[in-house]
Amino acid sequence: MPDEKTPKKGFAEYFGISDSAMRLSSLGLTLVFSTFIGFGLGWLLDKVLKTRPFLTILLLLLGIVAGFVNVWRTVRIEQELDDDSLEDDERTEHDGDSDRRDGGKGCSSKG
Repeated sequence: MPDEKTPKKGFAEYFGISDSAMRLSSLGLTLVFSTFIGFGLGWLLDKVLKTRPFLTILLLLLGIVAGFVNVWRTVRIEQELDDDSLEDDERTEHDGDSDRRDGGKGCSSKG
């Protein structure tokens, strides 16, 4: 019986995949599914309302645009997270180096 104090590993942790890689790997599916959902809803509404092919084309285009917007948002968020982690790494690198010649006073050249 597993110990209750030990947290369970998630899928990403179990296979050694970063959260960022997991989110980015789903972008292709997001684009495809939004396109098919737009097409399917348009086709269904066209069949019910007998407006073929107007709504199919309209909702297909809307699905494609929605997919690309979602891809753009996800990539932008990942870039911001990556930039933040790089800044944190640089800060840690500069702050953690206390055995420098300037006595660990930071990155400035003033002594």
